[in-house]
Amino acid sequence: MARSGIVPAWHRAEVRIRHHGGKHGGTRPWNAHRERFGGAFAAALRAGPPLPSGIDNLRRMNHAALHGPPGLLLIPLSAASPMIPRALALAVVLPALLLAAPFPAAASPDVVPPAQRAPVPGPVDLTVPGPGERLVPIPGTASIADPIERIATLLAHWTDVDGTPRLPFVDARIEGSSATIALAEAPLRALHDHDLELLLLAFFGALHDVAPEVRSLHLEAVTPEGHRLPEDVWRPRTAPLPDPALPDPGEGDLLPFRQGEGALAGRRIALSPGHGWTWTGSAWATQRSDSFGLIEDFLTATICREHVDPYLVAAGADVVWLRERSGELHAASTVDDGDPGYDEQGSGFGQGSAAGGFGDDYRFVNADNADAIITWQVPFAGDRVPVHAWWVPGANRADAALYRIHHRGGTTEVRRNQQRGGPHWQFLGHFSLDDDSRVELVGEDGAAGVLILDALRFGTLTGALRRNGNPSGHPGWQENSRNYAEFSGAPSAVYASRANERDSDIVARPLWSNRLQVDAYVSVHTNAAGGTGTETFMFNGNATAGSAGLRRSLQQQLVGDIRAYWNAQWTDRGEKAANFGELRELTNAPGALVEIAFHDRNPETGPDVPSLHDPRFRRIAGRAIARAVVRHFDASVPFVPEPPLDVRAINTAEGIEIRFDDDGAREGAGAATSWRVFLAFDDRPFDGGTVVEDNRFLVDTLAPGDVVHVRVAGRNAGGTGLPSRTVSARRGHGDAAGALLVNAYRRWDRSTGELGNTGDHLRRWTEALVAAEPEDTVLALDGATREAVAGGLPLPHDAILWQSGRDEGPFAALTEAEADRILAHLDAGGAFLLSGAHALADLHERLPQHGLTQLLDARATGRRAPRTLSGGGAFATSTDRTHYALPEVDTVAIQTPADGGLRWDDDATAALWRSADRIAFAAFPLEALLDRATRGDVLWTLLGALGVDGSPLPPPETDGFGDDSGSPTDSRPDPTDPGGTGDPGPPTTDTPPGTDPTDPGTSAGPIERPDPPEQDSPDAHRTAAIYGPDALPGEGPVTVQGCSASGGHPAGSALPLLLLLGLAATRRRRPA
Repeated sequence: MARSGIVPAWHRAEVRIRHHGGKHGGTRPWNAHRERFGGAFAAALRAGPPLPSGIDNLRRMNHAALHGPPGLLLIPLSAASPMIPRALALAVVLPALLLAAPFPAAASPDVVPPAQRAPVPGPVDLTVPGPGERLVPIPGTASIADPIERIATLLAHWTDVDGTPRLPFVDARIEGSSATIALAEAPLRALHDHDLELLLLAFFGALHDVAPEVRSLHLEAVTPEGHRLPEDVWRPRTAPLPDPALPDPGEGDLLPFRQGEGALAGRRIALSPGHGWTWTGSAWATQRSDSFGLIEDFLTATICREHVDPYLVAAGADVVWLRERSGELHAASTVDDGDPGYDEQGSGFGQGSAAGGFGDDYRFVNADNADAIITWQVPFAGDRVPVHAWWVPGANRADAALYRIHHRGGTTEVRRNQQRGGPHWQFLGHFSLDDDSRVELVGEDGAAGVLILDALRFGTLTGALRRNGNPSGHPGWQENSRNYAEFSGAPSAVYASRANERDSDIVARPLWSNRLQVDAYVSVHTNAAGGTGTETFMFNGNATAGSAGLRRSLQQQLVGDIRAYWNAQWTDRGEKAANFGELRELTNAPGALVEIAFHDRNPETGPDVPSLHDPRFRRIAGRAIARAVVRHFDASVPFVPEPPLDVRAINTAEGIEIRFDDDGAREGAGAATSWRVFLAFDDRPFDGGTVVEDNRFLVDTLAPGDVVHVRVAGRNAGGTGLPSRTVSARRGHGDAAGALLVNAYRRWDRSTGELGNTGDHLRRWTEALVAAEPEDTVLALDGATREAVAGGLPLPHDAILWQSGRDEGPFAALTEAEADRILAHLDAGGAFLLSGAHALADLHERLPQHGLTQLLDARATGRRAPRTLSGGGAFATSTDRTHYALPEVDTVAIQTPADGGLRWDDDATAALWRSADRIAFAAFPLEALLDRATRGDVLWTLLGALGVDGSPLPPPETDGFGDDSGSPTDSRPDPTDPGGTGDPGPPTTDTPPGTDPTDPGTSAGPIERPDPPEQDSPDAHRTAAIYGPDALPGEGPVTVQGCSASGGHPAGSALPLLLLLGLAATRRRRPA
């Protein structure tokens, strides 16, 4: 029977940016080709034929999506799933039927949502595919109380076009917590593993409210003679896949060295996010359809990359991904032994003879040969380039081979156990590389075994595999496990064991995991069948030892954390067992499959879909999965601390003092017993961090004008937690700063690792202030998070510069406590600059009578600004249209006469404005100004209008810093030196661009992506995928990392931005 058709490719997918704003809220179009979309909300889409007729008649967006948390949505343009077969659509309800379903209000991440935040849903009618692949509801099934009758009814409605039952029902029985359903043998055997999993989920969904005691489900195949065959007969486990050509990997503990710190140090955890783009035989398609703006294939990978993986690595785990882990688009390039770019220094090298070497050969040298240095030169420069190594394992290999990666941020040391895990590509980390970067493998005195010298790979799966000559046309992280196993060097028996690639994908995950010698296997999915809540599965047959315990840890931790920190009424569907192919094939590690929530439940009747849309829920769920793995191995160790909230960097007579008054003991996390302080100087990446026992740290080697950026992570016995948001400070030539930079942007709006709030946007402020600073002056800057201000940080500054990004809704631009501090600062004669989309509207909504609101003398008149900016002045620029999804920002009406500054092109509302009370307001994030020079001019013009300027530099001989040249880099530590720690630092979900501490051996990268190459260069194709074809270099583009996209010039003609504040025309800039 033919399956459902494939979603056609299209010339342009319509993607809309969703934003808040009540009746002013809505969506606006976005060109998919201009951005590297990801997560559950959007996908990179390839060109193709035009849409079929009739598609445009679909209603494009359901009410739930319109009123969900801000973010990116891919508006579905197809009527049906490309991969859900006619066999099973389960309980999926067409989004077009549910347009009136609202999302419940999202809650603050710092407050437990109310217990009644969402109704407890009741039973729903079952649905099955009918003739012509339409979803046909089965009216009245919700009222069927008998569980066996429910199962029979579901199967009776699953028919071919001529009405013939697809899977004839024989009988069923329920005994205690186990249910057995007997079905005709021939059609049951013919079911592919993909359909079998959907069938089992449908059965569990049908039984949930009428037989909640059922936890294990078995299917019997009844032969024509009446014999009943158990599952291990009609669907047996695949025979083991020994590879006698490989040497015995040896006995002993896995990864005996401690690559990381924490509860999972030395543990190897396989992470399997469900599904991905799959070749169907004629086209590429996802395995799950778009349901209420959610596509499971991308959603699970997003949750794992942004949350599960960072918390596992924070606990010290070596995380082995069964799909592409990197969200980057760098095309893969390999440097093998013997290639140009490979070099050996020293003596004692030999040629390997065992099978499995990359390119059929490899080299080796004794690990204790301290003179041996093997070097691989990187084949290309780029940010966050994933690096992998290949080796043939064996009992005589080094168990702690030392790789040194020299990159823009310094040198990172990564150790890997070459006795195990190969031969295939082994992940070393993400690194920001330039032309001088290289990777070394070095010998060490006293080391045992031999070092295997083979190939290194730089880049990702993206574009690497083709079917019928066609790549998928999508980022590698969106492709399935089957493709990644092939790309990673698995044998064909792993990635091509079934008749079609969809079923091969299901079993490739456990078959690949079996060869990776992991300690635990965790599969992450979202559910279908129209239910609600969380359930976790293990194999219902001869499951691997420890699977029941892992299943229990996952279910209890997930439901417990969701109820404690999100929704007290969340449904616990229990611990279950079924014959899922993804679990059946596991042979050497405990394994469990978690269904976090239902992506297809009507948002009007259940909390699942709105929760899955919310990045705060995804963080809670992803963190809970990682915590469950920790609990599985250690019941008593504390969880890693949460990121410190109160962080400050203050100028003192001795230098810049960093202080962090927060032990991170929130939401079940353990308290920090020490901290790791990460520093980045000027425009350099962050270093590897310095461990401190006290909550203070002094940077005493900075010259006047030097800038330092700071992040802090808490440490305890559980590991090193995720780092704080970035605070930025600049050294003056005294003990006081003229201005305080406040990182007040805490909105969560991420859909991939590259999109959303990176927590470091103030770096764009400092780089612009320094570049445009008047000659022979230095404006000293203190830096702090908003929590430090609310917590009583002294405010002796001339001005407070408040960066609120695009906060609104549950993320207040200013809380009442913060507004009280600002008002007191103004009363004492200080100045205040407020920058951010929706900031003024948020103040008027939350604090309409507050003195600060009244002093602003302006009122937001709407949340959608006109398209252009206009005014008078001496220079022009463009706003970055992709930063924070501009121009969905405040439009401001002036209540009393003041310096009107910049206006939107309606000539009635202001975009940049200063009052007579030393208050200035920018109705858009200033970091979103496209050109750095203009961004600096605007900032300095505003500061000048507020009466703030830099202090004159003292004569060189009196600067007190020991270098008459006054060079800011001569008197501080080399920023490329990580201090000899060899520690990549903790993971994070709001990492600065070019950084991924979620991976072992990671070091930070640059604040901006490098300029795109020339259009005709070899890298132009890859860059166009990142920047979009309209964003290739013109005159002076500035690459912006923001909530929505990274872009160059806006499409079309430049939009004039003319400032009425005319001081900038005559100011002298510091020489370049």
